[in-house]
Amino acid sequence: MGKGTNNPTDIKSEIAFRKLMRKPSRKKHFGQHLAYKLYYVNPESINRKAYQRSIYCSNSLIPTKDGNLMTHRCRCRWCPMCASIQTAKYIAGYAPQLNELEDLWFVTLTRPTVPANKLEEQIDIFQERWRAITSDRYWKKNKPIGLRKMECTMRPRGLYHYHFHVIIQGRENAQWIYKKWLELNPESSWRAQDCKPIIKGQYIELFKYFTKLVVKTKGGKRLPLDFARLDFILTTIKGRRVY
Repeated sequence: MGKGTNNPTDIKSEIAFRKLMRKPSRKKHFGQHLAYKLYYVNPESINRKAYQRSIYCSNSLIPTKDGNLMTHRCRCRWCPMCASIQTAKYIAGYAPQLNELEDLWFVTLTRPTVPANKLEEQIDIFQERWRAITSDRYWKKNKPIGLRKMECTMRPRGLYHYHFHVIIQGRENAQWIYKKWLELNPESSWRAQDCKPIIKGQYIELFKYFTKLVVKTKGGKRLPLDFARLDFILTTIKGRRVY
């Protein structure tokens, strides 16, 4: 589009195009900044080569034989651009199936927060307790339909909050999981768990992230992003399934 055009349609089209490209551009710049910080924060990180790939994610467009354009993506969990694409794929794959189900419930399963040296053990405990749930006679008999996602967030004072979010069909199934989890984890507070019905489409938030970049105090104050702690989470959950 040439400069100085007086065509109102062309001007509106250009404004719309710029607005459309603004969000991906912000994601690209933030993703590059994030990758740079993660790359330099820990020279010994097992993710360092992957962080380097993220720095150059979608940096260039390459013409294909059929006349289209393609780009190389890093496909890393922490990359905002690649995470958006993966989120869209999850929504496209799971949402139509979830929309067909009636009486969906949202269950959050937690245990007490732990320091860094206990996080890996905490993850193993979660897996062990979840296997106990899925091998229970009730589970095998009723075969509940649903989806489980792991999430790990940073808390103040160097603590980590690893937990499960579960979408499950049926109030009885949801309440059974809730009670069974507390039975298997007596050190967990019932106040820290959640069990509630959800509206169709409300579960879309579940697909957006596996760790929050923002840490808040009890007073709601946002703490500066700690890249060393983020690298620690990414290292600890490397090779583990989110869904």
